[in-house]
Amino acid sequence: MIGASGIYSFNKSRKTLALRKSDFNKNLNLTCKRIIKKNFLIEFVQNKIKEEIYINDENYYLCLGEIYNEKSLGELKNKSKLLYNFHKKNKLKDFARLNGSFIFIIIEKEKFTIGCDQNSFIPMFYHFKNKLLRFSYDIHSIIDNSEENINLDYYNIASTIMTGGQGFDNSSRISNIKKLDRGAILEIYRDKIVETKGDIFSYSPKYMSMEKHLDSTTDELKKATLTRLRGINSIGVGLSGGLDSRVLLSAIKNTSNINVTTFIYGKSNFIESKI
Repeated sequence: MIGASGIYSFNKSRKTLALRKSDFNKNLNLTCKRIIKKNFLIEFVQNKIKEEIYINDENYYLCLGEIYNEKSLGELKNKSKLLYNFHKKNKLKDFARLNGSFIFIIIEKEKFTIGCDQNSFIPMFYHFKNKLLRFSYDIHSIIDNSEENINLDYYNIASTIMTGGQGFDNSSRISNIKKLDRGAILEIYRDKIVETKGDIFSYSPKYMSMEKHLDSTTDELKKATLTRLRGINSIGVGLSGGLDSRVLLSAIKNTSNINVTTFIYGKSNFIESKI
Protein backbone atom coordinates (compact mmCIF):
# COMPACT_ATOMS: atom_id res chain seq x y z
CA MET A 1 0.00 0.00 0.00
CA ILE A 2 1.25 3.48 -0.90
CA GLY A 3 -0.23 6.83 0.04
CA ALA A 4 -0.05 10.05 2.03
CA SER A 5 -2.42 12.08 4.21
CA GLY A 6 -1.98 15.39 5.93
CA ILE A 7 -2.86 18.99 6.67
CA TYR A 8 -1.11 22.19 5.58
CA SER A 9 -2.08 25.56 7.07
CA PHE A 10 -1.30 28.93 5.48
CA ASN A 11 -2.61 30.64 8.62
CA LYS A 12 0.38 31.05 10.94
CA SER A 13 -1.81 31.89 13.94
CA ARG A 14 -3.74 28.63 13.74
CA LYS A 15 -3.42 26.25 16.65
CA THR A 16 -1.34 23.08 16.44
CA LEU A 17 -2.65 20.84 13.70
CA ALA A 18 -4.13 17.45 14.45
CA LEU A 19 -4.89 14.51 12.17
CA ARG A 20 -7.11 11.68 13.28
CA LYS A 21 -5.54 8.31 12.62
CA SER A 22 -6.84 6.64 9.50
CA ASP A 23 -9.08 3.62 10.11
CA PHE A 24 -7.81 2.36 6.77
CA ASN A 25 -4.21 2.27 8.04
CA LYS A 26 -5.31 0.92 11.41
CA ASN A 27 -7.40 -1.92 9.98
CA LEU A 28 -4.64 -3.01 7.62
CA ASN A 29 -1.98 -2.58 10.31
CA LEU A 30 0.13 -0.44 7.98
CA THR A 31 3.43 1.04 9.14
CA CYS A 32 3.27 4.84 8.77
CA LYS A 33 5.76 7.62 9.18
CA ARG A 34 4.77 11.08 10.44
CA ILE A 35 6.33 14.51 10.04
CA ILE A 36 4.92 17.18 12.35
CA LYS A 37 5.89 20.85 11.99
CA LYS A 38 4.28 24.13 13.01
CA ASN A 39 2.18 24.61 9.88
CA PHE A 40 1.90 21.10 8.45
CA LEU A 41 1.47 17.49 9.39
CA ILE A 42 1.97 14.61 6.98
CA GLU A 43 1.58 10.87 7.44
CA PHE A 44 2.66 8.49 4.72
CA VAL A 45 2.88 4.79 4.07
CA GLN A 46 5.21 3.22 1.54
CA ASN A 47 6.77 -0.19 0.90
CA LYS A 48 10.19 1.23 1.81
CA ILE A 49 9.89 4.36 3.92
CA LYS A 50 13.44 4.78 5.17
CA GLU A 51 14.85 6.89 2.32
CA GLU A 52 11.77 8.68 1.03
CA ILE A 53 12.06 12.18 2.56
CA TYR A 54 14.60 14.66 1.20
CA ILE A 55 15.09 18.02 2.95
CA ASN A 56 16.84 21.06 1.49
CA ASP A 57 16.81 24.54 3.08
CA GLU A 58 13.76 23.63 5.18
CA ASN A 59 11.87 22.52 2.06
CA TYR A 60 10.53 18.96 2.12
CA TYR A 61 10.43 16.65 -0.89
CA LEU A 62 8.48 13.39 -0.88
CA CYS A 63 7.96 10.95 -3.75
CA LEU A 64 5.97 7.78 -3.04
CA GLY A 65 5.53 4.88 -5.42
CA GLU A 66 7.69 3.53 -8.20
CA ILE A 67 9.76 5.13 -10.96
CA TYR A 68 10.76 2.63 -13.63
CA ASN A 69 13.03 4.91 -15.64
CA GLU A 70 16.44 3.71 -14.42
CA LYS A 71 18.24 6.21 -16.64
CA SER A 72 16.62 9.08 -14.72
CA LEU A 73 17.34 7.55 -11.32
CA GLY A 74 20.91 6.58 -12.21
CA GLU A 75 22.95 6.03 -9.07
CA LEU A 76 20.61 8.23 -7.06
CA LYS A 77 18.07 5.56 -5.99
CA ASN A 78 16.27 8.11 -3.79
CA LYS A 79 13.14 9.23 -5.65
CA SER A 80 12.64 12.24 -3.40
CA LYS A 81 16.15 13.53 -4.17
CA LEU A 82 15.36 13.05 -7.86
CA LEU A 83 12.21 15.14 -7.34
CA TYR A 84 14.36 17.89 -5.80
CA ASN A 85 16.69 17.83 -8.81
CA PHE A 86 13.78 18.30 -11.24
CA HIS A 87 12.21 21.01 -9.06
CA LYS A 88 15.32 23.17 -8.85
CA LYS A 89 15.50 23.07 -12.68
CA ASN A 90 11.79 24.04 -12.95
CA LYS A 91 11.00 20.75 -14.68
CA LEU A 92 8.19 19.31 -12.57
CA LYS A 93 6.13 18.69 -15.72
CA ASP A 94 8.92 16.43 -16.99
CA PHE A 95 9.00 14.66 -13.63
CA ALA A 96 5.29 13.84 -13.94
CA ARG A 97 6.00 12.33 -17.37
CA LEU A 98 8.46 9.74 -16.00
CA ASN A 99 7.50 6.12 -16.46
CA GLY A 100 6.08 4.93 -13.16
CA SER A 101 3.25 5.00 -10.68
CA PHE A 102 3.84 7.67 -8.04
CA ILE A 103 2.65 10.78 -6.24
CA PHE A 104 4.89 13.61 -5.11
CA ILE A 105 4.69 16.41 -2.57
CA ILE A 106 6.84 19.53 -2.13
CA ILE A 107 6.40 21.55 1.06
CA GLU A 108 7.79 25.08 1.06
CA LYS A 109 7.35 28.05 3.37
CA GLU A 110 4.50 29.70 1.45
CA LYS A 111 3.59 27.02 -1.08
CA PHE A 112 2.43 23.42 -1.16
CA THR A 113 2.86 21.41 -4.37
CA ILE A 114 1.33 18.03 -5.09
CA GLY A 115 1.29 15.97 -8.28
CA CYS A 116 1.20 12.51 -9.79
CA ASP A 117 2.39 10.56 -12.80
CA GLN A 118 0.45 10.19 -16.04
CA ASN A 119 -0.94 6.76 -15.03
CA SER A 120 -2.30 8.10 -11.73
CA PHE A 121 -3.00 4.75 -10.08
CA ILE A 122 -2.35 6.09 -6.57
CA PRO A 123 -5.39 8.14 -5.49
CA MET A 124 -5.07 11.57 -3.90
CA PHE A 125 -8.05 13.62 -2.69
CA TYR A 126 -7.91 17.17 -1.34
CA HIS A 127 -10.04 19.90 0.21
CA PHE A 128 -8.87 23.54 0.38
CA LYS A 129 -10.79 26.17 2.34
CA ASN A 130 -10.01 29.04 4.72
CA LYS A 131 -6.26 28.73 4.00
CA LEU A 132 -6.31 25.12 5.20
CA LEU A 133 -5.47 22.20 2.92
CA ARG A 134 -6.45 18.64 3.80
CA PHE A 135 -5.28 15.82 1.58
CA SER A 136 -5.30 12.03 1.61
CA TYR A 137 -5.28 8.91 -0.55
CA ASP A 138 -8.27 7.82 1.57
CA ILE A 139 -11.29 10.08 1.01
CA HIS A 140 -12.73 8.96 4.35
CA SER A 141 -9.72 10.51 6.09
CA ILE A 142 -10.65 13.95 4.72
CA ILE A 143 -14.28 13.46 5.69
CA ASP A 144 -13.31 12.35 9.23
CA ASN A 145 -11.00 15.35 9.67
CA SER A 146 -13.43 17.91 8.29
CA GLU A 147 -16.34 19.65 10.00
CA GLU A 148 -18.25 20.35 6.79
CA ASN A 149 -21.43 18.61 5.72
CA ILE A 150 -21.08 15.77 3.25
CA ASN A 151 -22.82 16.47 -0.05
CA LEU A 152 -22.76 13.77 -2.71
CA ASP A 153 -21.84 14.69 -6.28
CA TYR A 154 -24.49 12.76 -8.20
CA TYR A 155 -23.11 13.80 -11.58
CA ASN A 156 -19.75 12.23 -10.72
CA ILE A 157 -21.41 9.06 -9.44
CA ALA A 158 -23.49 8.69 -12.60
CA SER A 159 -20.68 9.52 -15.04
CA THR A 160 -18.17 7.12 -13.47
CA ILE A 161 -20.73 4.30 -13.56
CA MET A 162 -21.24 4.99 -17.27
CA THR A 163 -17.48 5.03 -17.99
CA GLY A 164 -16.55 1.97 -15.93
CA GLY A 165 -15.36 3.81 -12.84
CA GLN A 166 -12.83 6.14 -14.47
CA GLY A 167 -13.56 9.84 -14.21
CA PHE A 168 -12.14 12.43 -16.58
CA ASP A 169 -11.90 15.48 -14.35
CA ASN A 170 -10.93 16.35 -10.78
CA SER A 171 -14.34 15.73 -9.19
CA SER A 172 -14.98 13.04 -6.60
CA ARG A 173 -18.16 11.49 -5.22
CA ILE A 174 -18.20 14.23 -2.55
CA SER A 175 -18.95 17.67 -4.00
CA ASN A 176 -16.50 19.69 -1.88
CA ILE A 177 -13.61 17.21 -2.18
CA LYS A 178 -11.52 17.10 -5.36
CA LYS A 179 -9.16 14.44 -6.62
CA LEU A 180 -5.82 14.75 -8.35
CA ASP A 181 -6.27 14.19 -12.07
CA ARG A 182 -3.74 12.02 -13.93
CA GLY A 183 -0.45 13.80 -14.62
CA ALA A 184 -1.69 16.96 -12.86
CA ILE A 185 0.44 19.27 -10.71
CA LEU A 186 -1.21 21.55 -8.15
CA GLU A 187 0.65 24.55 -6.74
CA ILE A 188 -1.32 25.74 -3.73
CA TYR A 189 -0.78 29.22 -2.29
CA ARG A 190 -2.44 31.12 0.55
CA ASP A 191 -5.55 31.98 -1.47
CA LYS A 192 -5.42 30.09 -4.77
CA ILE A 193 -4.60 26.86 -6.58
CA VAL A 194 -2.66 26.85 -9.84
CA GLU A 195 -3.15 23.62 -11.79
CA THR A 196 -0.93 22.26 -14.55
CA LYS A 197 -2.86 19.53 -16.34
CA GLY A 198 -1.36 16.26 -17.56
CA ASP A 199 -0.78 15.46 -21.23
CA ILE A 200 -3.78 14.38 -23.27
CA PHE A 201 -3.34 10.85 -24.58
CA SER A 202 -3.18 10.65 -28.37
CA TYR A 203 -2.14 8.04 -30.90
CA SER A 204 -1.20 9.02 -34.45
CA PRO A 205 0.22 5.88 -36.08
CA LYS A 206 1.94 5.77 -39.42
CA TYR A 207 0.25 3.40 -41.81
CA MET A 208 0.95 -0.18 -40.75
CA SER A 209 -0.84 -3.46 -41.24
CA MET A 210 -3.06 -4.82 -38.47
CA GLU A 211 -0.46 -7.53 -37.80
CA LYS A 212 2.30 -4.96 -37.24
CA HIS A 213 0.11 -2.94 -34.89
CA LEU A 214 -0.62 -6.09 -32.89
CA ASP A 215 3.05 -7.11 -32.81
CA SER A 216 4.09 -3.62 -31.67
CA THR A 217 1.43 -3.56 -28.95
CA THR A 218 2.44 -7.03 -27.77
CA ASP A 219 6.11 -6.05 -27.55
CA GLU A 220 5.32 -2.88 -25.57
CA LEU A 221 3.06 -4.82 -23.20
CA LYS A 222 5.80 -7.39 -22.59
CA LYS A 223 8.38 -4.69 -21.86
CA ALA A 224 6.04 -2.84 -19.50
CA THR A 225 5.13 -6.05 -17.69
CA LEU A 226 8.74 -7.16 -17.24
CA THR A 227 9.73 -3.70 -15.99
CA ARG A 228 7.02 -3.65 -13.33
CA LEU A 229 7.58 -7.24 -12.18
CA ARG A 230 11.32 -6.84 -11.70
CA GLY A 231 12.30 -8.01 -8.22
CA ILE A 232 8.82 -9.31 -7.37
CA ASN A 233 8.22 -12.98 -6.51
CA SER A 234 4.44 -13.10 -6.29
CA ILE A 235 1.49 -10.94 -7.27
CA GLY A 236 -2.30 -10.81 -6.92
CA VAL A 237 -4.47 -10.11 -9.96
CA GLY A 238 -8.15 -9.14 -9.78
CA LEU A 239 -10.20 -10.72 -12.58
CA SER A 240 -13.16 -8.59 -13.61
CA GLY A 241 -14.28 -10.81 -16.48
CA GLY A 242 -13.30 -8.13 -19.02
CA LEU A 243 -10.56 -7.98 -21.63
CA ASP A 244 -8.13 -5.87 -19.57
CA SER A 245 -7.61 -8.39 -16.78
CA ARG A 246 -7.41 -11.33 -19.18
CA VAL A 247 -4.81 -9.65 -21.39
CA LEU A 248 -2.81 -8.57 -18.33
CA LEU A 249 -2.86 -12.07 -16.82
CA SER A 250 -1.74 -13.54 -20.14
CA ALA A 251 1.12 -11.01 -20.40
CA ILE A 252 2.28 -11.85 -16.87
CA LYS A 253 2.29 -15.60 -17.48
CA ASN A 254 4.00 -15.27 -20.88
CA THR A 255 6.82 -13.03 -19.66
CA SER A 256 7.73 -14.40 -16.22
CA ASN A 257 7.67 -17.34 -13.81
CA ILE A 258 6.16 -15.23 -11.05
CA ASN A 259 3.60 -16.79 -8.70
CA VAL A 260 0.15 -15.39 -9.53
CA THR A 261 -2.87 -15.53 -7.23
CA THR A 262 -6.09 -14.51 -8.98
CA PHE A 263 -9.36 -13.47 -7.40
CA ILE A 264 -12.75 -12.21 -8.48
CA TYR A 265 -14.96 -9.69 -6.73
CA GLY A 266 -18.65 -8.91 -6.60
CA LYS A 267 -21.51 -11.33 -6.14
CA SER A 268 -20.72 -15.03 -5.90
CA ASN A 269 -23.10 -15.82 -8.77
CA PHE A 270 -21.87 -12.98 -10.99
CA ILE A 271 -20.99 -13.89 -14.58
CA GLU A 272 -17.30 -12.98 -14.03
CA SER A 273 -16.81 -16.13 -11.97
CA LYS A 274 -17.83 -18.24 -14.97
CA ILE A 275 -15.61 -16.25 -17.30
